[in-house]
Amino acid sequence: MEDKEVGESIILDARESKVVPREVLTCVLNVTHHPLGEQPHHSAFALQRELDTHEECYTRRIFIGPAWKPLGYGPLAPYQVGFILLQNNMGVNQQLVPSDKQRAKIDRSVVEIALGEIGTPLVPMLLYPGWPLLFRPSNAGMVVVRSQCVEEVPCRVTAYPR
Repeated sequence: MEDKEVGESIILDARESKVVPREVLTCVLNVTHHPLGEQPHHSAFALQRELDTHEECYTRRIFIGPAWKPLGYGPLAPYQVGFILLQNNMGVNQQLVPSDKQRAKIDRSVVEIALGEIGTPLVPMLLYPGWPLLFRPSNAGMVVVRSQCVEEVPCRVTAYPR
């Protein structure tokens, strides 16, 4: 048997075995910490994950307010969702340098993401303005979000199939 390429899996057919291409999700992450007076510390990751289905990913611009709400995935049912990419777009792609008042509004536009039921104690992750978060929940139907401020925060959600 030949070595398989990334994105190909062996599917056994009753008549023959053949290589069937599979969709692949790739993530490249570079993180650098610059401590004062020291050399920067850099970590780089390149990860790939084969997907189980050929469903299309779902992308939508959303606005997250101060009340906990479930995260929606459009035509994908929660059991079909694999990875979720949530981007906090507050302050992103601004044409002008923000004033001090605008900068303060941007800085307080933090989004909280938690896994649980609304009305129960939740321990959230924090998503700061301009930052993305890629994660794979154990149950996408239990992902809830809210903003820490009274204003709605513009975000983009992308749900990738399993």
